[in-house]
Amino acid sequence: MTLSFATGCNLKSQTMPTRKTVVEDLGPAPTVTNISPSSYGVRGGATVTLTGTNFTSSTTVSLGGSTCGSVSFVSSTSLTCVISYHGAAVVDVVATNPDGQTGTLVNGFKYNAFLYATAGSTDRIYSFVVDSGTKAVSATTTPFLATCDYPYGVDVDPTNQFVYVACYNNSGTGKRVHWFSIDHATGNLTFVNQVTANNRQLAGIAVSPVGGYAFTGVYEATGRIQAYSMDSVTGALTWLADYTAGSLVSLVAADPLGRFVFSADNGSSSVTKYVVNTSPSFSLSNPQTLATSVATSPDGICVHPSGQYVYAAGASNPGYAVAFSVNSSDGTLTEIDVENHGANASSGSGVITDPSGSHLYITAYSANRVYGYTINPSNGTLTALGNWATGGGPNDVRIQSLGNLVVTANRTGTSVTVFSRDLGTGLLSGAVTSSIGVGPDIIAITY
Repeated sequence: MTLSFATGCNLKSQTMPTRKTVVEDLGPAPTVTNISPSSYGVRGGATVTLTGTNFTSSTTVSLGGSTCGSVSFVSSTSLTCVISYHGAAVVDVVATNPDGQTGTLVNGFKYNAFLYATAGSTDRIYSFVVDSGTKAVSATTTPFLATCDYPYGVDVDPTNQFVYVACYNNSGTGKRVHWFSIDHATGNLTFVNQVTANNRQLAGIAVSPVGGYAFTGVYEATGRIQAYSMDSVTGALTWLADYTAGSLVSLVAADPLGRFVFSADNGSSSVTKYVVNTSPSFSLSNPQTLATSVATSPDGICVHPSGQYVYAAGASNPGYAVAFSVNSSDGTLTEIDVENHGANASSGSGVITDPSGSHLYITAYSANRVYGYTINPSNGTLTALGNWATGGGPNDVRIQSLGNLVVTANRTGTSVTVFSRDLGTGLLSGAVTSSIGVGPDIIAITY
């Protein structure tokens, strides 16, 4: 390169040396060619082995953006690590070397959800794997376990360790709550123990997302909400007390913040709320039983993720979705909206919001469909979104934790239907209906 410059009145030129650009040799990038096992339950905790090339002792690993912990360098072609929690999805496996170079096994791993269905007609609970890629549902290697007399309500605890089943009839092992541990490699259940239910006929059960409590609904003329404490290590339930609610309590729902508990009172067409007190000792207080403005005979109930709203599903014909606001200080319910699905669209027990609280889904048992609503974020009211065909007699509906899969339990169709859900619009598509050989009543899904 030549520069020209002036000294006084004379222009002179001088040639400068050329600067060389230095390129750092980063070495070869890692590659990932295989992971084993290539699927597991959403809870994680399993050790997986990655096969590939150019691994180092400082290589890190992630699955779907979730860090794989306790990475152990075996060789430049092999690593092991312990997978962490991730919602049900097919995810990329990424190895990253200290120099920032990465290797990716696209769609290399499946986090599968496990589905648990009660069937009162057979006195059993059934377990299934929901393939997060194909959405097909298949029985686990131990597909069912005998449980109490007419199991109905079922729920999974917040840590995805235990499944709880509420039992109805007064014969055999009726009127009890049974709980099972989950094998996250297979989805299989193992019976752990049971607790008597103070001689009550139980319908629904809900495990509180916080606080270590569970609640059951008593399906009797004088309905009740039962409260249990829950041991976070062993899963053991201890009955605490019964509290009066409306007639024929079907399902119950716990506030996501642990403040309140609500019930759908089928016999009295009402909903009941209690305030949850945990200090200095446990109790439920400030009861309110509120009749709905329509003869809905509510079978299902859920709480908005914010805790600001409650939604109930009417089992009468026509079916209704009823919305309530929740006073944040004392839980007082106020009816704010009623939506009619239409004639011949009674709802069954299924009602659920997506994890973001943007949409509501309700089963229409007699219409063989699931109805969707958009939730107004400012006031909780509902606007019809659409409806989609399911298998026969959908009685319940659940959504996986990422919000991407919606599942219905089809009692008369002896099947389950899995939809893909658009996270933005809430629209459902790509229904896959799998026969499971039994008419499911209520379902729970690992999340």
